Amino acid sequence: MLKKLVVGPYQANCYILGCKETKEGLVIDPGDEVFRIIKEISRNGLKILYILITHGHIDHTGGAGELKRITKAPLLIHALDAPGLNFRPDGHLYHDQKIYLGNYIISVIHTPGHSPGGVSFHSPGAIFTGDTLFAGSIGRTD
Repeated sequence: MLKKLVVGPYQANCYILGCKETKEGLVIDPGDEVFRIIKEISRNGLKILYILITHGHIDHTGGAGELKRITKAPLLIHALDAPGLNFRPDGHLYHDQKIYLGNYIISVIHTPGHSPGGVSFHSPGAIFTGDTLFAGSIGRTD
């Protein structure tokens, strides 16, 4: 299960991934509108195992603390972008790390440029790039 929500004033993409068999899920880049995110999680009956952040900019992290508080899921971000958070992450992401979600394996790819700790997440058939790539463009470099 994959659901994209466009959230916040900057219209950032937030993704909810879920395994239909195990009902395990994760959220990528909860930038805002946590109520909408929670509603979608509940609608699909998911238990959130992780909150993953592609990079530390506010449009991708703005709702992360509240979502973490509500779901009790650990939040992971690359160490180079962690200082931008207003709370401590539960762990750090690194290149070639594997994240297991039900029957899926998500690979972490360090993609610095838009931010020093930018990462992308790859799962067969999908890649989640944060602001590393835009439709028809690339993200600015910081």
